[in-house]
Amino acid sequence: MFATINDNLAHEVDNGRIYGLFVSYDRWKLSQYISDYKYFNVYQTGLKYSYSHAFGSLKTGLNLVGKYILS
Repeated sequence: MFATINDNLAHEVDNGRIYGLFVSYDRWKLSQYISDYKYFNVYQTGLKYSYSHAFGSLKTGLNLVGKYILS
């Protein structure tokens, strides 16, 4: 994934670039974002575990999400 930013809300992020990588395996999903701005950079990692189970007609689900953000 690749995105650029150019808005009138915060000039610090204008012309910033964001790169993303996503990997999934079984019930696990890993995401990594690197943001490249003029005055600062942001690194974000996310890990998600999803589980679902059905008890007859009752369906349940669980999502555990962890985030690490460094700027």
